[in-house]
Amino acid sequence: MILVLLGLLVAVAGSGIAMTFDSLWGNHLVEEFHETAANALLVFAGVHVGAVLLMSLLDRENLIRAMITGKKRL
Repeated sequence: MILVLLGLLVAVAGSGIAMTFDSLWGNHLVEEFHETAANALLVFAGVHVGAVLLMSLLDRENLIRAMITGKKRL
């Protein structure tokens, strides 16, 4: 999931920067790609948060604290 989120973040940032170039200014294909990548990033981030909360409930373990501190109970 981290690789997907990082890849989408790079896609959003890269297409956003590309839209500032004179040769791509107003290019609808680049704008559509940027919008689709941004929406996909939001969806995958929501899925990730939902999965963390669900697994925290199912495993009865505070995964959020484990992500912040790096320590997980055995």
